Amino acid sequence: MTARALVLALCLFWLPAQASPEFRFRIPEGFRDLSPGVPAESFDGLPDTIRTETQSGKYAAFGMDVSDEDGFYENFNAVVQTGALRVTEDFASEHKAKLLEEYPKLLGGPVSIVEHGIGSLGGIPVVRVVFDVKSPDLSMRQLQYLVPGGNEQWAILTYAATSSTFDRYRPLFEASAAATVGAREAKLVDFGRAGMWGVYGAGIGSLVGLILQLSKKRQKAAKPAPQRMPTRTKTNVGRPPRPLGRR
Repeated sequence: MTARALVLALCLFWLPAQASPEFRFRIPEGFRDLSPGVPAESFDGLPDTIRTETQSGKYAAFGMDVSDEDGFYENFNAVVQTGALRVTEDFASEHKAKLLEEYPKLLGGPVSIVEHGIGSLGGIPVVRVVFDVKSPDLSMRQLQYLVPGGNEQWAILTYAATSSTFDRYRPLFEASAAATVGAREAKLVDFGRAGMWGVYGAGIGSLVGLILQLSKKRQKAAKPAPQRMPTRTKTNVGRPPRPLGRR
């Protein structure tokens, strides 16, 4: 799937993020902050697609590791929506079953669960899941938290890396999640106008890395190869070309 096709497929599922006076998010250490409202120079060296996406109003926070050591840009995003999310064992079980059904539709590829269960952020129960996403270009592993924010809003934190780099980034991801402010238990479950599967940030974690990876591939493919000048030696300098012999 091309980057453009993936963008179109995933954007159909998104609704604008709501204002979040209560939630506060921390960008992973060493990541570039691309959250809404950052200065234009924050996007220096990045494709215009990334600026358009991160400033689209879908995200409350966005960060990216732009070092490009492995051809993939590890990234983080937080999406906040109106509604209520009550985290219980029953809900976690339902989420696990639905994840395998719905996430492949969002991500356009096979998804396998590595870890799934109820965790805690600031003493508040949250759903925490680690899952793998396969694509033709590379394998990705994502860490995601579903965080209740009382009876009026809830948040999804998504951290994405390649399968080979995830363990190295995991401490940064978990420290970022632990610094989240605004988690509060809800008394009910009401996903609001977006619906349970309409606002998940999983797809964008893969999407950003894939866009940039394909962008770099296109840049390399478009760059003309340097032309080599014929080597001149002392034996051929100043000599006319030798005529071809007749057959």
